[in-house]
Amino acid sequence: MKVKQLDKDKQAYGRKLFLIEGTLASIAMRSFIGSILTAFALALGANEGQIGFLTSARRLAGFAQLLTNHLLERIGGKRRLYYCAYGTSRTVRLLIALLPSIPLAFISHNAIWWLVFMLSIIGCTESIGLVLKKTWMSELTPPEIRGRYFGLRSVFVGFSGMTAGYLSSRYVDHWKAAGREMFGFQTLFLISALLGFLGFVVIAMTPESPSKSEKNGLKALLRSFQIPFRDRPFVVWMIYRGLYNFGVGFAGPYFAVYLLKELQLPLATVAIYTAIGQAASIALSRFWGALADRYGNKIVLVITCVAKSIFPALWIFATGVDTLGAIMWLGFVHCV
Repeated sequence: MKVKQLDKDKQAYGRKLFLIEGTLASIAMRSFIGSILTAFALALGANEGQIGFLTSARRLAGFAQLLTNHLLERIGGKRRLYYCAYGTSRTVRLLIALLPSIPLAFISHNAIWWLVFMLSIIGCTESIGLVLKKTWMSELTPPEIRGRYFGLRSVFVGFSGMTAGYLSSRYVDHWKAAGREMFGFQTLFLISALLGFLGFVVIAMTPESPSKSEKNGLKALLRSFQIPFRDRPFVVWMIYRGLYNFGVGFAGPYFAVYLLKELQLPLATVAIYTAIGQAASIALSRFWGALADRYGNKIVLVITCVAKSIFPALWIFATGVDTLGAIMWLGFVHCV
């Protein structure tokens, strides 16, 4: 696929629009995923095994990313594929908001499994959209400033997501105290989906590099899957990502469950701890971006991944929040 580069003014304009789109998407997602979604599943009666399925469904759906280039060739244009992928995702999010109110017995009695199914659809479409957006933003960002730009975007996305996550948790806690917790979740998910649809307005104005590509068949698609395995550095990278995601997915779903069920923390308090971690991430995003531009991505990944591997072990000492020391320890854990 040959891509014609846009001029610098259009590239700069496109990068600004993606900052806005990323902020809107972050607000919409942080009002839906993470501890909010875990609390919603627990309110529906999910057990620990089903919580694991919820997370696994979204992760396994990541295989849909392999179809991104093929779909791009078929649909013809990044903007169109963005509309298809995120339009599906946000429509399903609306359906999840309606899930507890559907009177049909075969749905109400299996609400958790319907939630798993819907999250699988969301995972498939958003994984395709994520690859698409990264590619699109890379075309708009010269290599020499990519680290700084993505660091800046992380600041905008992280701060907006942190704020949205906390306010959403307070919103749900308010309705829970009023005895209408499910109403709080449903209205929050509706707002989340509508905010997501606002991103379409921004994308409609975002410049897109014109590209010429041929529509290849199934055989060409299957052959394209073989190409990465011929590239040794990329194979090493895939092994690393596989091991990393296995480690994160093995315990990741249960951190929020532990805080909500074992420590009996309000959702807003869980959001505060999450916000502490996000604030630390925001504070260092531009720093890591600048280091990546200067010394390369690999050295930054080595340093940060080694440090992050310590994170699960620190939870061994998070056994309560009834003392100042325990509260401060949980804050430190989330900062890591």
